Amino acid sequence: MGLSFSPDASRPDFLPGLLVWGVGSGLASSPVMSIAVNTVPAERAGMASGTANGLFPIGAAVGIAVLGVPFAARFDAVVGARAGVPDAVRARIVAAARDGDADRVRDLTPARGGEAVTAAIEHAYAAGASVVMYGVAALALATAALALILVRQRDLVPRDAPA
Repeated sequence: MGLSFSPDASRPDFLPGLLVWGVGSGLASSPVMSIAVNTVPAERAGMASGTANGLFPIGAAVGIAVLGVPFAARFDAVVGARAGVPDAVRARIVAAARDGDADRVRDLTPARGGEAVTAAIEHAYAAGASVVMYGVAALALATAALALILVRQRDLVPRDAPA
């Protein structure tokens, strides 16, 4: 997905990354739940399942908060380098654009610098999103490596096969 983000990207450009993302997410959810349930005694399987399901949205919220930092930093850097407007106005334009307030961006943009500001914001959003996607990919690889190292066969609780 990180490769897909650019101001010139069209919807079909996102298709390969979205397919990999969707298939990978679907393939990962079943083993995660299986590991959560199979590493505790049978009488606690319900608690383990509930805990795992309860932690998914918390993990998503923390991920959004944590990954918002590199997005904002990259966004600010790209807009700051490309905006072509005076420093006094640039900081306010960056803040408004980061907040998604298009009306305020339009109001703050000097009449002769509109195209430059628009191009800067488009590049900044693409650059910020790309950084986030690369960060998520790195986290996914690190998580997979940790799972391979930390989850051992002997930690799994054997279950009786259904009759």
